[in-house]
Amino acid sequence: GNLHDQQEWANEKNIWNRSKSPNDEMKNLMQTGDIAIGMPMDYVLKAWGDPTQREVSGNHLFRNEKWRYVRSISTQEGFKQEKRTVYFEGGKVVGWETD
Repeated sequence: GNLHDQQEWANEKNIWNRSKSPNDEMKNLMQTGDIAIGMPMDYVLKAWGDPTQREVSGNHLFRNEKWRYVRSISTQEGFKQEKRTVYFEGGKVVGWETD
């Protein structure tokens, strides 16, 4: 679909309003161990557990943090370590990356 269709779809699904309140969709993600943009810190803790390492940037009141997770995942070549970094601004997920 083209961009217009995607925006229509987003409007229908209210994706842009998602970060205002942790709604049922967030709870479902949390229970399946997924995280989402706009998800509060405590949901991430429930989904992924405590981070291996927490870094706070600037004043901790702003709740701008970087959480690192290291976990072993099994692949066909055996276990490998997967590193994930989750970025928070204002206590909400703004993005993450996997090494």
